[in-house]
Amino acid sequence: MNGWYVAALVLSILSIFICIALFAFPKRKYALILRLAFDIVTIVNSLCLYFYLSDKVLLALVASSSVGAIRDVIFLYRDEYKWADSYFWLIFFTIILTVFSIFGWSGWLTLLPIIGTVINTYALYLKDYKKMKIVTLFGQICFITYYAFLIPEGDILMILNLIVSSAMLVSAIVGLIIQIKKDSYPQKEA
Repeated sequence: MNGWYVAALVLSILSIFICIALFAFPKRKYALILRLAFDIVTIVNSLCLYFYLSDKVLLALVASSSVGAIRDVIFLYRDEYKWADSYFWLIFFTIILTVFSIFGWSGWLTLLPIIGTVINTYALYLKDYKKMKIVTLFGQICFITYYAFLIPEGDILMILNLIVSSAMLVSAIVGLIIQIKKDSYPQKEA
């Protein structure tokens, strides 16, 4: 087994743990920090796969994940800086990430990750953490459906991508349930 392939497997497994933790924290800020970590791991993972497979589509994934990392940082600072709190960024990142997704076009099934990317960008833009989790559910369903269709022709990395997307979905569901319970039973002040 090639070293690049092994590195990609290890990074995919790391992505799963990041996704599981993504919505476990009580604040939007931590979810965005973990999302940034996820995008950085995805960049390195895609580079490892590129060196292993020499598939230029992976370079589009590196580029889109790099834009995603920048998006995460700007959305992280929406509460602190006026320049970061603009609809311009939502529109800008939606357009750029959609264009990068189109570069990976391989048939109508490719619409699912494109739609998922748009939905997740909107989710990350939201300041309301509860709404962010709810909207993320729909984006992840698009990715899960896409990977599920590709499993028969894929390999272990395709299965890991399905697990990563599923982990993010489960994290959003669990985080949402915890938040709803916490909202239903407010803490008593001492």
